[in-house]
Amino acid sequence: MPINLEPKDISADLSNVRSVLIVYCAVCPQFSLAMQKDVPWLQVLKNGLRTEALDDHIREVREPLEEQGVRSGVFTMRVPLPMMCLWTKGQRKRLLERAKGFEVVVVLGCDSAAFTAQQVLTDTDCKVILGMRMM
Repeated sequence: MPINLEPKDISADLSNVRSVLIVYCAVCPQFSLAMQKDVPWLQVLKNGLRTEALDDHIREVREPLEEQGVRSGVFTMRVPLPMMCLWTKGQRKRLLERAKGFEVVVVLGCDSAAFTAQQVLTDTDCKVILGMRMM
């Protein structure tokens, strides 16, 4: 069962940064945003494994950053697993590699997802910010 999450205002956390990587889990944020916006949560033929609601939210986070000249990127795991916030060794390695060169990682997921990202990025200078909260 997905955790019900809502976006947090993280604009103050992202002031004065030069690069942001948005990391999202493939289940809870998508279900939550789709329910909140009253849109279909899964249209595989149209959007693959992402929802329009998630795509819209990622755009809402990225656009103001890019207007300020902040470089941004997006990352998720390739294949969803039942325990999304407990990433495999391979997924953790991919995140560590992808986060190189980014100053901040914004996690769109639960506290466990943010904890996982913090564990992965412990030996880097990359700051982890939780971009959602439980409702």
